[in-house]
Formats: sequence, C-alpha cells, structure tokens
Amino acid sequence: MYIYIRQIFPIVICALMLVACGKRVKPVSSNPTSDSAGMHENDDPRVNVSEIEFQFFKAKAKINYADAVANQTATVDLRIKRDSLIWMSISKLGIEGARVLITRDSAYVIDRMNNSFEVYDFKGLGKRFNFNLSFDIIQAAIFGNLPIAKNRKEKLKVMKDKDYYLLRQKEDSVIVDNYVSIENFKLKKALFIEPATNNSLSLDYENFTLINDVLFPFNSNISLQYKSPQGIYNTVVSIQYTKADVADKELKFPFNPPANRRNGKK
Repeated sequence: MYIYIRQIFPIVICALMLVACGKRVKPVSSNPTSDSAGMHENDDPRVNVSEIEFQFFKAKAKINYADAVANQTATVDLRIKRDSLIWMSISKLGIEGARVLITRDSAYVIDRMNNSFEVYDFKGLGKRFNFNLSFDIIQAAIFGNLPIAKNRKEKLKVMKDKDYYLLRQKEDSVIVDNYVSIENFKLKKALFIEPATNNSLSLDYENFTLINDVLFPFNSNISLQYKSPQGIYNTVVSIQYTKADVADKELKFPFNPPANRRNGKK
C-alpha cells in the first residue's frame, strides 16, 4: 500500500468528500434513483438519524484498497479529537509505512517507505477535483453520521419502505440519498450521484455494535466511480474495525515529519 500512498490518498479523501460542492443543502423530490423504487413519500418529522456524540475516539481496523492497478491491505490505528484532529498510523506486517494527520484545513502525510512528507491543502484538492472539501465530511463518513448535516429547521421529503427511510438532499449538482434504518435510525447507506458526469460514491455501513451505549458500524465500504480526462476510476475501500472506543480522556497524536520535507502544500 505504501507505494501508492501519494496516489491514493487524495483520491480516497476526495471520495469521502465528493458531495461537498457548496454550502447550502436543498431537499429534492424528483427523479428518484432505482434503489428508491417502491418507496412512498412520508413527511415524518421523527426521522432523525442517530449519530455518535464523542470527545475522543480510538480504533484499530483492517483496510483494503482496490482499484484497476492495486489491491492492497493494511492495518490502521485511528485516533480522533472531535471537530479538530484525525490521526492515522498505517502499517503492514507490523511495520509502519505511513502516518496521517488531518486538521480543519489540511491533511499531512508522512511516507516512511519513501522517506517523504506531503501536505494536501483542502482548497488545493478542491480545485484539482473541482469541488470543495471539508474536515467535517471525513469525520461524518468515519462514524456513519449524515455526510451533509441537516439543518434543524429544514423539512426534507422522506420516502419509506419496510426497512428504510430515504432522506433525499441536493448539494449543488449532486443528489444525495441517505438510507436510514427504521429499526435503529442509523445511516445504513449514503449514495451520491452527479447526474451531469455520472460520478458516484457509495458509503455502506454494517455490523453496528454498541460501544459505550452508542452504535458504531464495525464494517464500512466506500465505492467510488469517478470520470477524469485519463479515464474512469473505480475504487473500493473496505474497512473492518477490530477495536473501537469513545472516551472523554485526552489522546496523544504524535506526528514528527522528516527533516527533508519533499513537497509543500498541494
């Protein structure tokens, strides 16, 4: 996985934030996706997604990254300070190959295998992939919270079948379908489609398990189809957590870049 760290990191980060194209979220009710066939509209004000509240979070997971040229597996140690920091240590066979620190405006990557240091500025990545990026989208995607926060005064059209509520939103040119479990009000799937380009992103959550009285998805999958001038990217990232815990206790986020910084902000 380390060989591809500079190539895959911006793609995966942008996959998580494909929908962050603007600031205003608007409800839509036309042209439902095929997955919503058979659902009926329902203005149920009680459809509020159950989201995880925390101050600090730590976890360990196995992650698999697959695209047309790579199929790599690694172990990730993850630590989060709510709304402030996301820290990751990526290792394989017990040897750390990369360390990542994400702040409110940038992502920093130490590539130990190539002895290099990269800084990815969210604004720069946004220009590269033609949409705005944010820390909040990454954080929400990890926990299975709504990727686009719902305004408390916002009344969305809700569709319903026997298993799910479907909350449909629109962020500029992207349609966002949020599939919420009727049983526990957890987000089971978020599907993002940009009709003009047919770019799509699917976030799927499974194996919800109680940690400190809150449900956390111990399995998640990110599937991205993205059209670029070089062709069509098909990327799948699968995450299986082996440990997860939320706490109020302060965590450490050790991060020491090498002296020979290779590149500036991108």
